[in-house]
Amino acid sequence: MALASFAQMVATNAISQVGGDVVIDTGAGTITLAGVNNSDLDQADFIF
Repeated sequence: MALASFAQMVATNAISQVGGDVVIDTGAGTITLAGVNNSDLDQADFIF
């Protein structure tokens, strides 16, 4: 899965809350943002 926008990440559930962390599933692996809440993220936090 190629992530092309924040909206796509939200629509495909590529961003999930796991305990106190956010996990982003890139399709080729995952990125964990430790101590971050889903509600703290928006499109301005990402560059595509």
